[in-house]
Amino acid sequence: MNHHVCIRIALALWCMSAARAGAADSAGAVRDPQPFTFLPELHTAADISRFFFPKSNYFRDVYFLESEMLVEPVWVTYRDVAHCITAFEINPNMGEKTEWNVLFNPHAINFAITTIFEFRLKPLIVQVGEDHRCFHEIDRKEFPTVYWNMLYLAAGSHNMRAGDFGARAVSAGEWSLATRLSWYARWGVFLKGFFGIVEDSNVDFENNRVHEARFRARFGLARWRQGLLAVVGRSRVGLWREPEKEGGDASAYWEQQFGFEASVHKSVRGLAFFVNYILDDIPLYRGQPRFSKDRLLEVGFRVYQ
Repeated sequence: MNHHVCIRIALALWCMSAARAGAADSAGAVRDPQPFTFLPELHTAADISRFFFPKSNYFRDVYFLESEMLVEPVWVTYRDVAHCITAFEINPNMGEKTEWNVLFNPHAINFAITTIFEFRLKPLIVQVGEDHRCFHEIDRKEFPTVYWNMLYLAAGSHNMRAGDFGARAVSAGEWSLATRLSWYARWGVFLKGFFGIVEDSNVDFENNRVHEARFRARFGLARWRQGLLAVVGRSRVGLWREPEKEGGDASAYWEQQFGFEASVHKSVRGLAFFVNYILDDIPLYRGQPRFSKDRLLEVGFRVYQ
């Protein structure tokens, strides 16, 4: 997996060198001063949530608390249209072992490094990206490590990020549909051997997903001063193929989340309390619902900018 880290470091260095070159060129150019801007934005988010109503002993052991942390620097932008971005994500999970009298039992953690080329066009935002994600266990070895590399194409509204959505919603004079609605759609294909150039395990290991589409939306229901109440939905659908069925028919899987979010905003910074209910039909992984959260209720809070 080391070569994936090298690729991302090279991309980051390329973005930074492009920013310096653009700044140097623009210093002596009269036609277009400073078309490149280095590190114009930094998006961050962190949340913690508690799960309720586990449907099995496995869910009770695995899903108790979960957190997600995101740091997303925009390394360089060109004419405020083309942006080079890297998203760093960490998602630790804790279970509950009542028979051990252990309340917080670290169970699993996953990491992601996503390289994003984002184009902010007048009607919408378009992204082309590569998502590298790996799933690990903590203090146990019940499953093998799973990791993938996925190429994706995405599009979204200009307020698709939570901070932008909140800032525009509370400051807009007229509460129009464009102000109240935020959306993001993505379709990706999981690389299997990178078109035969390298071994499968170099880019994709123990991953049964073939390709996947997802959609999320946020719709404002009410606002007061700096506060918002919104309904939030997330959908995901994809194809899943067991290793022993390689080359055969793949089965479909899906996930649907819906809930409410109450938030307060100061510019692009926000604090949100959320309730989220999850339904899914994600296949078992080695006999256990490792990637499923079916019928769990999630309650938590999130800070972001």
